[in-house]
Amino acid sequence: MGYSIHKIELPTIFEMKTVNSYIVKGDSVTVIDCGERSDECWAAMIKGLADLNLTVSDIDEILITHAHVDHMGMAKKLSDESGAKVKVSDLVYDWAIHLEREWDTRTEVMKQAFTDLLTKEQATHFFAILNSWFGNLHKYWDAMSENQVERFDYKGLVNIGGYDFQSIHAPGHSYTQTCFFYEQSGDFISADMLLPITPTCVIETNPKTKKGRNKSMLELLNSYNLLRKMDIQKMYPGHYTIKETHKELIDRQVNRIMMRKDYVLELIETGHNQFMTLFNALYDRKMNFPGLVMTIGYLDLLEHEGSIHSIQNDNGRVYIAH
Repeated sequence: MGYSIHKIELPTIFEMKTVNSYIVKGDSVTVIDCGERSDECWAAMIKGLADLNLTVSDIDEILITHAHVDHMGMAKKLSDESGAKVKVSDLVYDWAIHLEREWDTRTEVMKQAFTDLLTKEQATHFFAILNSWFGNLHKYWDAMSENQVERFDYKGLVNIGGYDFQSIHAPGHSYTQTCFFYEQSGDFISADMLLPITPTCVIETNPKTKKGRNKSMLELLNSYNLLRKMDIQKMYPGHYTIKETHKELIDRQVNRIMMRKDYVLELIETGHNQFMTLFNALYDRKMNFPGLVMTIGYLDLLEHEGSIHSIQNDNGRVYIAH
């Protein structure tokens, strides 16, 4: 092909330790995702570019896969320093321009979701943890001005390095997530959709009703079904590296999700019918946000397939097997 794709690993504040930025060198130079705004991340980007005989001024455009801090937090700084436009889908645009508003909305949706699931005492404890986890994220994420940003069609073609990649909407980890596929080569920029670990199904506002939360786990499985049918030859993930084929990876991830979902049903059938009881059994009482939202996802799957129903009482939501 007339382009090449190069990975730069950037440090992240999250548990996976690094996030991947990709440099596509073709007729132009495109940076796909750019990490968080921090001195450490900036230094890693500068070194990674230098290793490719590039500087910041060589960047022609910056392309964002989805609206999470570890993928676009440093976009404004990179745009400021390079003069390059930041290309985002319509799904990401408000996060690029109206970051504070979008983050406040997502936080309220998360709080409402857990208020529904927990006792008042549990909810008070959880919100303290939530504020600790996410209260400092703004330090790592800058909003952009409108003149820095260009939109692309999240279901259309996106020019990357002079070549037209198909944008693939792949919700599940995030409803805003797009991946990029070049059919002639089989190259697939997979963002956080295809990873060696199961992507966390983040709680977000329902995109259709604009209130309440979406059902991310259902979206994730639908995206897996879509991607499994594609002729992907090489994956470029948002974290880590991948050695499996995409079909092997998807089958393994789906099987694990179904196994965990079935285990949750067994727990409910044996009397573990409240959210925190289920979470503690799944994650050995180790408090972690990915585990909390994945527990919600397994319950969503069980309710969707009709295996359980739930009722609300003074002790939170109670799950009952059919």
